[in-house]
Amino acid sequence: MPRGKTGCIQKRKAPRSMAQHHQHLLVMNPDPRAARTSAGLSQEELAHRAGVSIRYISLLESRKHQPSLATLKSLSDGLEITLVAFVTDVQDRYSLASSSDQK
Repeated sequence: MPRGKTGCIQKRKAPRSMAQHHQHLLVMNPDPRAARTSAGLSQEELAHRAGVSIRYISLLESRKHQPSLATLKSLSDGLEITLVAFVTDVQDRYSLASSSDQK
């Protein structure tokens, strides 16, 4: 067991379950598929506009990758929407998830 500064044994935090981890990823990640389809763009067109690969768009849409802030900005530029509008969906989903956790 790890010991803290005082020499006392510290409890380790239990690792998150995969379901909990996946839920947090879903909450923190904008939905590029919904934004892309509402903009009438193909994966190929969005990838070209955002300067990323089609494969990367696919991975984002299937929730297998978490985009960086720079990538979020590139995607929002490619979608011709503000970054704030793109991530507002995340804020809305986070508010819903938080209120359902409290019940």
